[in-house]
Parts: sequence; C-alpha cells; structure tokens
Amino acid sequence: MLDVNLTGAFLLAKFGIPELAAAGGGTMVITGSANSFTADRSWAAYCASKGGLLMLCRALALDHAGDGIRVNIVCPGSVATPLHEAWLRGRPGGRPLAEVREADRAAHPLQPVRRPRGGRPGGPVPVLRGVELHHRLAAAGGRGVTA
Repeated sequence: MLDVNLTGAFLLAKFGIPELAAAGGGTMVITGSANSFTADRSWAAYCASKGGLLMLCRALALDHAGDGIRVNIVCPGSVATPLHEAWLRGRPGGRPLAEVREADRAAHPLQPVRRPRGGRPGGPVPVLRGVELHHRLAAAGGRGVTA
C-alpha cells in the first residue's frame, strides 16, 4: 500500500517536477483521501500513506513554488471501490451493510451534492473528473502531472 500510494507519488514528483520546471512551470495534482486527515481502525498502512501524501504535497508546494510549479492534493470522501466496499463490510458492530453504507455517506456531508444519479457514493470516474477539472483550471499552459 505504501509503495503504490506514497512511493508512487514521490517517484512521480522526483521525475516529473524537473520536467515541469524545464517547461517553465505547471501543476502536480496528488490524490489523497479523507484519511489524509483522519485515521480509521484496521487501516494503518492506508491512513499512513494518505497522511504522508498530504505532507508530501505541502512540502513539494513549498519547495517548488519559486519554480512556477503548483502542487495540490484532492481529498475525496468515500469513493465506491472494491477496497472501500471491503472496508465497509469489516466495520465493527454487526450492522447490516446497507446501514453501514448509509452511515458512511452521512459522515461526508457534502457527498449528496456530488453524488451521481442513483444515490450511490462517488465512484472513481467522478473523482477523476474532478481532478481533471482542477488540473485544467490550475495548469499553466496545460502542463501538469497527476499522482
């Protein structure tokens, strides 16, 4: 988990930021999560990787602002993925999955605004569309990398 989430973003920055600098600047967008800010039971590696991404983003932003490079992080709430579904199924309390899923949705108060038709939590595609929009709005001359 750390290799993909944290080391992957670090390596993208290591090799991508020099390319952005050579092009005169740009934007790097990192995908964090709600767990960039808060921890959950039984997800230490995931929470550590996402918290690490937040600090990586902040440090890179400070390091490269003078090079015309912006580094941002997008931290969506619940995203409907197999990993998230497994996490919901493993929640303590023996409550029915539908009840646990609804409690998770309620924990993200802005979710209903972003929820696609059908009332399901945002999936990977809406999150990626949001990252793409953020990148397009922020990128100078269309230059940027996404982790």
